[in-house]
Amino acid sequence: QVQFEISQWWRPHQILSHQLAQLHTVMIHAAKTTPFYRDRLEAVLAKSENGLSLAAFRQIPILTRSEFQDAGDSINSTAVPASHGAIIDIKTSGSTGQPLALKGTQLARSYSSVISLRSELWHRRDLTQKSLSFRTMKPGESVRRLSARAPVVNAGESIRVSMAQPASVLLESVKTEDPAYIVIHPSVLKELLYVSQEQGYQPASLKEVCTMGEILYPELRERCQRQWNVKVSDLYSCEEFGILTLQCPEHPHYHVQSENVLIEVLRPDNTACKPGEIGKTVISSLNNFATPILRYENGDMAEVGEPCSCGRGLPVLKRIIGRVRNTAVLPNGERIMPNLSTGPLLNELPIKHFQLVQKTTRLIEARLVVGRVLTKSEELALMDYFNKGWRHEFNFAFVYLDE
Repeated sequence: QVQFEISQWWRPHQILSHQLAQLHTVMIHAAKTTPFYRDRLEAVLAKSENGLSLAAFRQIPILTRSEFQDAGDSINSTAVPASHGAIIDIKTSGSTGQPLALKGTQLARSYSSVISLRSELWHRRDLTQKSLSFRTMKPGESVRRLSARAPVVNAGESIRVSMAQPASVLLESVKTEDPAYIVIHPSVLKELLYVSQEQGYQPASLKEVCTMGEILYPELRERCQRQWNVKVSDLYSCEEFGILTLQCPEHPHYHVQSENVLIEVLRPDNTACKPGEIGKTVISSLNNFATPILRYENGDMAEVGEPCSCGRGLPVLKRIIGRVRNTAVLPNGERIMPNLSTGPLLNELPIKHFQLVQKTTRLIEARLVVGRVLTKSEELALMDYFNKGWRHEFNFAFVYLDE
């Protein structure tokens, strides 16, 4: 943590220099001990005997999710350094339809622990206070109580509750535990806010809501701040790498956790995006020697931000946009990601859940769970709103569901 306190203030070129030096070490290890990388890295390593440049690093082919899956055990190291500790099996959720199985180490996991503590320190949370986390848990397990929520003296209690329960049950746990901090997925937070509003409940001791695991839309952040009168902070993570970014303590944008990962945001031609541009995220792990992951396209999109006025040299992502798969196909075959705010859905109409399913290149089915059926004029306004987001005129069929 002391080292991280120092490195966050390095200048961007200094951070990148250290990242490339570490990646060079990872690449040498991967080429020697993983069959998958033996040929993949040979040419780049041959040019990098005196050090790795960013230009040379970008000559490594981008690793797709399908390639990762097909590689199987050949992408795992056959000789993990003993000093990196126990080897850990990791499985992704398969939210993209392509689950992955890989391995990590105790050392790599410790980096995520340090980044978690960094988040607590950045946002000046009171570590003696109680935290309530809504998480995925084993079948049959609904509550787990931990004596300490952080690796510090006199840390407060941490309660984990299975989020696979109705929102009304989850809200009861908030009432019972009365935590100072809630850790939650945005979609679950949205449900809690609905139920809380229906019941007229206001958390008494809550200081902050910490979101993770999904895209946090600005409108949901604003609604939570307005309804519960608390700060909302977000982080971006995935199973393959752990925590990728933390929200800046002074701004709503994100700082890449460069001590643990190198994140590239790339255009369709694989050139680097500039601030203000949106591209695909390509991620490399600096510390996992059990399953080396180099230039992995994880399927997310992000917008590059300007350097931060807070003074930290850690790269900025202005926002995480979402999955590449959330695109519509136009009649000419072009794919386009909608530029949609969820404001009208969350704040102006009685819509609890929505799902847009493209049936043909001209027809989209809008599936809605609502407090009441929308009027015809509301449906027409919503259709117009969606089409403006896509900059294309689709036809819409509205389907109302109970859940």
